[in-house]
Amino acid sequence: MSGCNFLEASFAGDFGALAPAAPRLFGAGVVGLVLVAGIAAHTAGRQLLFHLKDTTRATTYGPKLLLGAGSAGAQAAVVLLLG
Repeated sequence: MSGCNFLEASFAGDFGALAPAAPRLFGAGVVGLVLVAGIAAHTAGRQLLFHLKDTTRATTYGPKLLLGAGSAGAQAAVVLLLG
């Protein structure tokens, strides 16, 4: 497993380990919101790690757009969880 793949797998593993704790802390009604926050944060994290891979992208704006959308989605979910 290359270094980038290891980082990506550990990033996903952290979310997988932390996600079950959120419904216990905030109640069972937040399961969907935790899912959305986890997917959005994972998407943003993958975009941060993607430049470490040797794969070329089809567009130059795609990574920035996905990073922004993932970050905004994760932040919105956290605000709704805490608010």
